[in-house]
This record gives sequence, structure tokens and C-alpha cells, in this order.
Amino acid sequence: MKKALTTLEVLNIGAWYKQARESEKKPLNSLPLKVQWILKKNMTVLNPIIENFTNLQKEAEDELRNNYISDEKSFADKDADGNDIRKIKDEYMSEFQDEVADMNSKLNDILMEVTEIEFSPIDVDKILDEIGDKETPLTVEDLEILELMKEE
Repeated sequence: MKKALTTLEVLNIGAWYKQARESEKKPLNSLPLKVQWILKKNMTVLNPIIENFTNLQKEAEDELRNNYISDEKSFADKDADGNDIRKIKDEYMSEFQDEVADMNSKLNDILMEVTEIEFSPIDVDKILDEIGDKETPLTVEDLEILELMKEE
């Protein structure tokens, strides 16, 4: 099944999956094994998109930081805890803020880009039918994320 998702939706699924795997409640373990397997396979499709955006964001931030780390545009200082930091000189602050805004705008544009993704579908309605009124560590947020992988 093909599904159109924004980069932001892909990142949200990735963050949710990571948190759900690390949670003490282990909500994913309450899903049928077949659904867990489908979800794992779907994540292998999403992971390269997540990794590409993360790398792009890091490169943009590093480039911006490197442009202002010089003694010409910034100076060494200490924070409230006594740690060494760099502060942008006042005469470069406006330029720096403009570049940060431009970087954020470009990253936001990428977050809104839509990609067609080949998923194995997850039947959320079937999961809900199987759970019924039983206690489950699954939350509404979990179901909302799984719903993104539902066949329409």
C-alpha cells in the first residue's frame, strides 16, 4: 500500500516508535506479533527518511555555528554554571538571527514535503476489536500513529 506522508509525520512516527520501544510499559508488546512485525518492517522504510532529515538538520546547524564561532563574530564567555560558552557579538546578532530564521524556514519547508511511502498496512480497527474492553498499555496517541499506517 502506498501512503503520502509529510516528513514531519515520518519524524513523529519515528519518535513515537523509539519512545514506545523504550517505555517501561512496552505498549507495542500488547500488539499481536504480526502487527509488531509489520510495524518493524514499516520502520525500515521510514528510517532512511528520518536519518536524511536528521543529517540535513545537523549539517545546517553546524554550518551556521561554524560561521559564528570565530573571534571575529563571537567571544568566549561563561554561563551561570561557569561553563565555557561562545556569545555572538552584538553587531552580528541581527545577521545571525536572520540566518537562523532562514535555516528554520528551509527546514520547515522540508518538514512539509510529502513523500509516497510503500507500507504494509496495519488494521487498527481489528486491533481495537481484539482489545475490546481489556486493559492495555496502548494509548490514544499510539492508535493515532498506527492509524497513519492504516489502509484507506
